[in-house]
Amino acid sequence: EYLQFLHNSQTIRILTGVFLYMLTMVLFYLAATFEELQKRNAREAQLYAQLKESELSLLRSQIRPHFLFNSLNSISALTTVDPGRAREMCVLLADFLRTSLRLGQRQAVSLSEELELARNYLAIERIRFGTRLGVVWEIVPGLEETEVPTLLLQPLVENAIKHGIAHLPEGGTIRISAARHGAY
Repeated sequence: EYLQFLHNSQTIRILTGVFLYMLTMVLFYLAATFEELQKRNAREAQLYAQLKESELSLLRSQIRPHFLFNSLNSISALTTVDPGRAREMCVLLADFLRTSLRLGQRQAVSLSEELELARNYLAIERIRFGTRLGVVWEIVPGLEETEVPTLLLQPLVENAIKHGIAHLPEGGTIRISAARHGAY
């Protein structure tokens, strides 16, 4: 009977040991899998943020070169003909660049900030194009604090001038409108 008891208790100890070993292995693999999942999620979030920053940087670099080139050429031409307007254009250009750099560091801005950037840009272009550039603003009141992606409007305005108005001898009008449609 003692041998039977010893044999049963030894079997119980072996089974308990095997169970504890299996439980330890399961817990270890669960912990390792959870840690790997956290690392993967962190990497994905970092890559997504880098992708968005790269897209925004690319957009910024596409916007500025020809605009700066044209603005500087206009300032240069105005310095001999109309120094006052050349000085005004320099101030407007500096304000535009300062504002675009400040806003460009954020993912989203208020609609009022985006509209102000477009106004600054258009003020510079009005000096270049004079009466050939008309602008109509149709902004529904109450949308000023609505969040929009940074540089949402400015590239559209720039392309309207570059690919539209600049090629028309009589010029044209840019219509900028913002309204709420349901939740949008």
